[in-house]
Amino acid sequence: MPEIKQGFTTPDTGKDVNKELYFEKGEFQARLSAVKATMERRGIDVLMISEPPNMNYLTGYDAYSYYVPQFVIVSLKHRQPVWIGRFMDRVSAVMTSYLDDQNIHAYEDKYVHSAALSAFDVIAETVKDLGGERPCIGVELGGYYYSEGSCGPDAGVAAGEICRCGFARKLDSYRQKPSRTGADASSRVNRRRDDATSY
Repeated sequence: MPEIKQGFTTPDTGKDVNKELYFEKGEFQARLSAVKATMERRGIDVLMISEPPNMNYLTGYDAYSYYVPQFVIVSLKHRQPVWIGRFMDRVSAVMTSYLDDQNIHAYEDKYVHSAALSAFDVIAETVKDLGGERPCIGVELGGYYYSEGSCGPDAGVAAGEICRCGFARKLDSYRQKPSRTGADASSRVNRRRDDATSY
């Protein structure tokens, strides 16, 4: 039976919601400590979690929102992970995760299924805020929602390994698509594509 905390108020709506946690907060903190220890051993500053079961394992997050870009981001510099997903799904993160409100980020729904906007731009800024200008980024590979194919054919990474360039290349491929206004989205890139290999 989940632990239910009554009267949790969401700051964006001011309404009370029940917060349901299936494990004690200490269990989630132990899991996070183990992940961070592995990250340190492997030289990873920021880890991008995209598979729903792994997001749930680390935070408790549970929702049917896997069809839009969403991540749990673990940074060695940050006490808690950060959940980021679309605004409509934010209430689920508030209700089902142990995360403090400031660690639940959402992008506007205008980024969903847009030819001109990409949620990955918002996600990239969140990663930059958490990890600094040039963090070593690890991503999940071999999963359904973010596969090793996301790294491109020249990544040289086998399924199940941590790719240090995949997320940057994935973002670069989105940024290089021209927008409907004709402006080249790649002008927003702070680093060149060939810099991605340094991750």
